Amino acid sequence: MQIGDEIAIHDHIAISVDGQVIDGEVIVDQFAIAGEMLPLSVSVGEVVRGGWVVMRGRLVAYAPAVGNETTLGRIISRVEGSA
Repeated sequence: MQIGDEIAIHDHIAISVDGQVIDGEVIVDQFAIAGEMLPLSVSVGEVVRGGWVVMRGRLVAYAPAVGNETTLGRIISRVEGSA
């Protein structure tokens, strides 16, 4: 995956990058990243985060950041750095 790539994600798949939704609508579980118990509806123009899981729906997202530049990547780097 590279910056600028588009990624398609559907039901029960974890989102692997931070991205802006360019097509579709989904309900996501954001608990692993945000600790939020309630599902979140996300549609075109909104942002998704790596680590969220699509519970229902399908989306295509543009990836402006990958790897350590994503929210999940920064969390992992901080945890590894504190060890």
